[in-house]
Amino acid sequence: MTKTQTQISMFIRRLLFTAVVAVLGHEGAHAQQNNITGYNQVLGTWNMATASHTGPNRTGTGSPAGRDACMWLGESYFQTDAAAGQNVWYCTALPGTWTNNGGAGSLTSFSAGTLSPLFTTSVATATTTPALSFILSNFSADNIFGNFTGSSAAPSTQAIPACANDGSHALVYPSHTFTCEAITTFTWPSAGIMVSTGSAAGASLTTTSGLEGFTFTAGVPSLTALGTAATSNSSAFQPAITGVANEVFGGTGPGMIALTSSYLPLSSMGTITGGAWSGSVIAGAYGGTGVANTGFTLTLGGNVDFTGAFNPTFSIPSSSTWTFQSGGGTLAQTGADINGSNQVTSTHLSSPLPFSQGGLGTSTNFAAHNWFGNSTGSTAAPSAQQPTCADLSNAANSCSTDATNAGNISAGTLSYGRLPTPAGGGPAGVVAVLNAATGAISNTATQVIGYTVPTGTFATGTTYTIEAYGSETTSTSPGNDTFSIEIGSTSLSGNVVVSDAPAAAASVSGSPIWIRGTITIFPSTVSGALTVCATSSGALSGTCKIATLNTATITAGQSNVLELVYQSGASTSSINFSQAKIALEKP
Repeated sequence: MTKTQTQISMFIRRLLFTAVVAVLGHEGAHAQQNNITGYNQVLGTWNMATASHTGPNRTGTGSPAGRDACMWLGESYFQTDAAAGQNVWYCTALPGTWTNNGGAGSLTSFSAGTLSPLFTTSVATATTTPALSFILSNFSADNIFGNFTGSSAAPSTQAIPACANDGSHALVYPSHTFTCEAITTFTWPSAGIMVSTGSAAGASLTTTSGLEGFTFTAGVPSLTALGTAATSNSSAFQPAITGVANEVFGGTGPGMIALTSSYLPLSSMGTITGGAWSGSVIAGAYGGTGVANTGFTLTLGGNVDFTGAFNPTFSIPSSSTWTFQSGGGTLAQTGADINGSNQVTSTHLSSPLPFSQGGLGTSTNFAAHNWFGNSTGSTAAPSAQQPTCADLSNAANSCSTDATNAGNISAGTLSYGRLPTPAGGGPAGVVAVLNAATGAISNTATQVIGYTVPTGTFATGTTYTIEAYGSETTSTSPGNDTFSIEIGSTSLSGNVVVSDAPAAAASVSGSPIWIRGTITIFPSTVSGALTVCATSSGALSGTCKIATLNTATITAGQSNVLELVYQSGASTSSINFSQAKIALEKP
C-alpha cells in the first residue's frame, strides 16, 4: 500500500468515527457501550473526567519489550502479570523501545561512616546491591567504654589499672578515674581488748567503770562497760575505731590518741633485758656510730679518745697489727711522707738527706753511665760520677781507644761480621740452593730458584752461574719449553737476560733435563748465556740447545732478584726440578 493510499484510509476512518458520534449523540454515547475498531484518531479535546471508569492502556501478559512494536511515542501498555507498581510500560522510541515506568530508580553509590572508637564499616558492591558490614574496633588492653565525666557527655574509653587480688588493694573510682589503692586494714583480735579511758566514766558512754572493753558479735566490734550489760555499737561510735598509725583507742574521750613519750616513758619501763634491736642506726648524738656496721666488731681494751675537730681516716690494705711506742709521740701525715711502696719521701724534708744520715745527698737523677762512689783518690763522701780508664786497675788498652776505628786496631783477627759486604753479595761460593723439589711446573711462568743480590754490590765483572736438574713429563702435543734468566727489583718482573725455548719431545715420562746459565755484570748492562740439555731420545727433540748470547740493562744501587724461570708449552706438560743452585763465581 502506498503512502497516498494509507492517508486516504486514515481519512475515511476519521469520517466514520465522526458520523458515529453524530448519530449516537452525546447522551447515546454515554449511555451505551460501543466498540470502535480500526485505526482511529481523536482530534481536539476528549474529556473523560466524568467517566465511571477509564482504561487508556492496552493490557496483556508478559513484557512488551522486544516483543511488540510501537505505533507512536507515548503508547502505553499495562502488564497484568507484573509485580504491583511495575505494570505500566511506555514507548519511548520507535519502532519498539519500551520503558517500565513503575520500577525503582538505579543505585549509583552507597557509603557508610564509622562510629569511633566502637566500630568501623565496610560496604561491598556499593553501586548495585550494597552489603553493609560492621567491624568492631580494638580497644587498648584493660580499657572500658563509657561516660566518666560525672555529667551527661559523649562516652570515651578509660584504662583500668592493674590491681592485685591480695586482700590489701582495691579498685576505686575517685574523681571519675579508676585507681588501685592500698586498703587500710585493721585486724580485730578474736577475744577483745581492754583499754583505760582515764576516768570513771567515758565522755560519750554511760558507765560506772574506769575500764572499757571491746567485744565482738558477728565480727562487729562494740564497746562494753565492765560490770554492766551496756553496749554501744552505734554509728556514732564505730567510725572512731579506725586504724591510725601510732594511735590507740582511749583517753578521756574516749577516742584515738597518739602514742607519745608522755604515755610510754622509757623510765617507767625499767631495764630492757631481751629482744632484738629493730630500730634504725643510732646516731652519734645518742652514742651510736651513725652507720650500719653489719658483720664488724670493735673490741676495746681501754678508753679511746679522739681530740681535735678533724676527721681521721685509716686505710689498712690487709690484716695487720700496729704496735705504738711507749710514751706516745707524733705520727707523720699519712700519704705525705710514705708512698705506695711504704718508702719515705722527701715531702717534708727541707733539703736532700745527707749521706751521713742514710741519704744520697742529692735529689736529682744520676746522669747516664754514672754510679755512686768516691773517685777523689782519698777518703771523702761519695757522689754521682763517671769513672775514667785511670780509675780501673785492670783496664785494657782499648779502654781509651776508639775500637770502632779499624785504623786503631793493629793486632788480632777481625770477624767476618766486621768486614764490608763484598761485590755481588760474596764471598765467592754458592749463595742460593733449592731445599726441596719444586713439584710439577707447567704452563705458568714460575721461579725455579732465585737470589736477592744485596743493594749496591754489583760490580763490573761480577759473575754468577745457575744450574738446575729435573725430570720432564709431556703430552702428545707438548709445544716448546721456555727457560729464562731474569733480573729485576721483584720476582717475575725483571728484564730477561737470556732465554731459550727448545721444542719438547712428545709423550715422555720422567725424562731427565739439565740447565746451566752464566751471567756477568758489565759497566751498565748484564750479559748472559744459557744451555739446556737432555739425554738422547729424551725430553728434548735434540740433545742440547744453546741460547744466543744476550744482554740486558740493570739498575744501579738497588737490590736485584736474580732467578731462573720456567714455563712449559702445554698445561699437560711439566718439569719437576729436584736440584738447583746459584753460585757467585767472582765477586
